[in-house]
Amino acid sequence: MPQMVIPDYAPQIVWLVLTFAALYFAMAKFALPTVERALEERRKRIDANLERANVLKEEAEAAAAAYEETLAKARDGAHDALRQAAEALAAEAAKRTEAFDATLAEKTKAAEGRISKFREKAHAETRSVATEVASAISAKLIGASVPGDQVHRAVEAALKEEI
Repeated sequence: MPQMVIPDYAPQIVWLVLTFAALYFAMAKFALPTVERALEERRKRIDANLERANVLKEEAEAAAAAYEETLAKARDGAHDALRQAAEALAAEAAKRTEAFDATLAEKTKAAEGRISKFREKAHAETRSVATEVASAISAKLIGASVPGDQVHRAVEAALKEEI
């Protein structure tokens, strides 16, 4: 193997150093600056994207806060509108109830008046019917007719005793 030949060590070391120096110089002048530029561009792009992401995040948070505030105001407005509508409906119901109660009271008074008139008429008719029946019964029982005045007084007396 040529690497094991001891007299050839010195030229091999010289060529090793020269080749290493040439590769190092070529890498330092050409390849590494290109890689460094690519890495720097990538770092700048990442930093810009992170900064943009932070700005967008802040905008999103501000929009979310505005949305929540608007939603809260809308809810409050809706609750106020519902409360006002409920109060208006309750007031309207109270007015209608009062009107209905007044109408019902008038109809009740009118009905009570009619009932009272019918009751008086029924009592009057009952007295006349009672007088006629009493006159007919007494005529059947005694076989003679009793004068109408006496029958009427007897019926009135009997009705006063029941009341």
